[in-house]
Amino acid sequence: MEAITFDVSPATFVAGKLLGKAWPGFYPSRGLRYRQDWPVPVPRGADWARVKVTQAGVCGSDLAAIYYKTSPALTPFTSFPSVLGHEIVGVVEEGPLAGERVVVEPFLTCASRGVAVACEACRTGAYCVCHHTAEGPMAPGMIMGACRDQGGGWGQHVIAHRSQLFQLPPGLTETDGVLVEPLSIGMHAVLRRPPAPGSHVLVIGGGMMAYAAIAALKMLGIDCRITLLAHLDYQQAAGLALGAHEAIRGTTDEVVALTGAKRHKPLLGRDVLVGGFDHIFDCVGSAASLQDALYFTRPRGTITLVGAPGVLSLDWTFVWARELTIVGTLGYGLEDWQGERLRTFDLTMRLMAGRSPDVRPLVTHTFPLSRYREAIEANLDRAGTRSIKTVFTP
Repeated sequence: MEAITFDVSPATFVAGKLLGKAWPGFYPSRGLRYRQDWPVPVPRGADWARVKVTQAGVCGSDLAAIYYKTSPALTPFTSFPSVLGHEIVGVVEEGPLAGERVVVEPFLTCASRGVAVACEACRTGAYCVCHHTAEGPMAPGMIMGACRDQGGGWGQHVIAHRSQLFQLPPGLTETDGVLVEPLSIGMHAVLRRPPAPGSHVLVIGGGMMAYAAIAALKMLGIDCRITLLAHLDYQQAAGLALGAHEAIRGTTDEVVALTGAKRHKPLLGRDVLVGGFDHIFDCVGSAASLQDALYFTRPRGTITLVGAPGVLSLDWTFVWARELTIVGTLGYGLEDWQGERLRTFDLTMRLMAGRSPDVRPLVTHTFPLSRYREAIEANLDRAGTRSIKTVFTP
């Protein structure tokens, strides 16, 4: 079958680091290959299905892997070579739910790994932080695309445990389906620590995670004012279309005008604010975005980390000087919502069916697997391509 595979070795790591910045198109240096002879995966047992992939998204974490920007701290929980991709919608070819359209939940848990006694995280519904991601009969891997025994959606077929399969409701299209996974990350992030009623919320970022956070705030009916910090005009327009009340580029003048914060001049460095936003969702995870979040949050405010930061150098002074709350968030799980306890994918699809806001315009580019270089470059040159969510159609 056709597939885009990724492998990591000391040689590819060094070559990718050295050549990546000077020659972004030199993908073989990073262990990335387009294959037409990759074996079709075989279900691992009666509880496993084989899914024909119809759409698979390109995520920022995929690009971080290709460009070796992720922290080496997570390498014990990965195994390669593998087919990349974890935002997956398709049709079950054999096994549970045969013939049905499904969205595949990509995190690997005690259930999918075949661990006899589930860990505390899986028992309590926080299965994205499963304790056994390097154990059991499968090779190590937290998530599909980073586990050589399961592979991922950048291939024509993928296998998945029945616990990973969610039927796509009749009212949702496959374009909706490929957005369920990233939107569920925003949904889980908001529900981890919902903004208090009447809060002024800042969402930092011009990529899919920022729009997932805005969409979640709107779908859940959170009573708040939403400001988007994004640098490109089309990114700001996308945020406003989803329901953000205004968009800024992140200058201190803008923050002062919006929040009424008072500014003070230190001996060195940028102006210090007293006041600011009640709750900030950092959907980038860079040193610059996190530093903005620390500067722009009011005393005793909250910062939720939706983007995936790695090893960064930051001035953490305001965390203690303002008694800020920093909330980490990963993936999805079991949510408490209006008296129900349900999985994030189920809640996301239920709220998507209401069509407010309409998230389908977030899919801006589609490519066959053979044009993987164009797909990657569409994400690297956002100013030129105006990309938000890029999707493969295997």
